[in-house]
Amino acid sequence: MAVLRVVGVDADHLLLVDPDGGGHRVAIDSALHETLRQASRVGQSRLTPREIQERLRAGASADHVAEAAGVSVERIRRWEGPVLAERAQAVERAGRTRYARPTDGAVSGPLARLVTAHLDQLELTAEWDAHRGPDGAWVVTVRHERGEAAWRFADGTLTALDPHAEAFGFREPPRAVDAPRESARRSRAQLPSWESIMENAPPPNAFPT
Repeated sequence: MAVLRVVGVDADHLLLVDPDGGGHRVAIDSALHETLRQASRVGQSRLTPREIQERLRAGASADHVAEAAGVSVERIRRWEGPVLAERAQAVERAGRTRYARPTDGAVSGPLARLVTAHLDQLELTAEWDAHRGPDGAWVVTVRHERGEAAWRFADGTLTALDPHAEAFGFREPPRAVDAPRESARRSRAQLPSWESIMENAPPPNAFPT
């Protein structure tokens, strides 16, 4: 197919020329205007840059955002880098934040340390991520081979969002029994009671006068 070049306008026509020098004319009508409008939209995103960033920040993948925007994935990845860095910073801050399991006797500690220690005991691997929730707060997640846990992270506070997240943490170990007190308790238990002494005592006339 020969490529034509616009060389001018003649009344209601575009004047074109082909590589061999032959002249051509195209009517300037509504069909041409519509074709030009459609061509101008090619490559334009259906989402604004702000909408693209919001979707990436909410956890959508570059592939899904590209499909929604109607552009290439490579174009979306231009916006993805800074947003992924922001999400990683949220994970880091949450990991340093003290978390207490909402049960009696829970020991609090930095979230990352509690999760790592817990999963190491089970020989599981943690995969951390964060995204913006509907209310604008960060939702920090940890995925492993057996499931996923999520916490709401806002204003320096962590709140478990599911039973898996509540399970992370450690209960206080049982208190050691104080040895001297336990020995004294056993010694007192070995002594006969006053009632038993009276029951086993001989009758008064058993002693000689």
